[in-house]
Amino acid sequence: MLSALEEKRDDEILRFDDFQIIQKLGRGQQGLVALATNPNGKQFAVKFFCPSFEPFQTVSKERFIREIQILLKLKHRNIVSIYAAGSAKWDDTINKWRTSPKFDDMNEVLYYVMEYVEGKKVKEIFYKNIEHYEPSPQKCTQKNLGLFEQLIVQISTAMTFFHEKEIVHRDITPDNIIYSEQDGTFVIVDFGFAMYLKSPPLSDPQNIRKQAFLDFASAQEGKMDQIADQYSFAKMLSGLLDSFSLCYTDQRYRGIRMVLDKAMMEKREERYKSMAKFIATLAPYLYSHPYNYVFQIGSFLIPRTRFGSFTGRINIPCSGFVPTFKEMLDIVDTAEFQRLRGGSPTWSDPFCLSWCYSHEI
Repeated sequence: MLSALEEKRDDEILRFDDFQIIQKLGRGQQGLVALATNPNGKQFAVKFFCPSFEPFQTVSKERFIREIQILLKLKHRNIVSIYAAGSAKWDDTINKWRTSPKFDDMNEVLYYVMEYVEGKKVKEIFYKNIEHYEPSPQKCTQKNLGLFEQLIVQISTAMTFFHEKEIVHRDITPDNIIYSEQDGTFVIVDFGFAMYLKSPPLSDPQNIRKQAFLDFASAQEGKMDQIADQYSFAKMLSGLLDSFSLCYTDQRYRGIRMVLDKAMMEKREERYKSMAKFIATLAPYLYSHPYNYVFQIGSFLIPRTRFGSFTGRINIPCSGFVPTFKEMLDIVDTAEFQRLRGGSPTWSDPFCLSWCYSHEI
């Protein structure tokens, strides 16, 4: 099949079950991924088991089957969907593939069919040297800041989802996340090293995983769990954050840096207990997640002079740790705000607001 794809031959071997294999999409540590279409022209990706490391073929097959079993249990917009899986064998007598939904015959070709995510890998979006994962100053600009923040939120959400099902990925890297421009989603596409927390670990030498994002402290302790996944993702984001530093206020940058540094602490017990806690702590520093400045009941607009008391609690979304003058003007004359405010009836006048800000709210 591989030679037929590389030589672009119209070969019967490329007619796989109900699919027509079109082209090779990539080659990973476990196998070949090819683009295919069904009779209706819908595109899919088919992953065939053909490991790069022959000495670990038996273990790799077990891992490939485990990947299929895990993906069949995960339904999430930021995780690649799987539609069919099984084993296949080429039959020379009828010149076609025979497929089965079972994995009984380990001599047959194992495969699974998944959604085709058309887009770019994270390493193509933000990096200039994709071999050494060197962020690109030309790509890490204000224009792509929204994508960077979407990456943080969406992948954190996906990781929270499978961690709560006691599944760990163990290979979070820029190679394994694709951004779909069609619907604006980041999708984790490779669960080749994933496992259930309670499953006995399979032998997988560390040198067949990306060293740049591997949590060596966890690996040495034999604890490649949710905390190790958290480290890998934080390590990826940490490298990109410095390139985006000019896009953030000092407060926001320091806040994000603080969260990422904690997620990469050398002592595992000092990291966040979950991805849910990680993103909950980080999100308020993102531009896509406005701060909420809270005026409590009985608080004052200017505490020092006890001016403008509030008879109700109100949250004001703002771009910084306190509302800007413009943000206050946008909100101050709304009916809801007027109902909740107290004190002088003239405090909402723009001149009064200017005075408030000049006197250190």
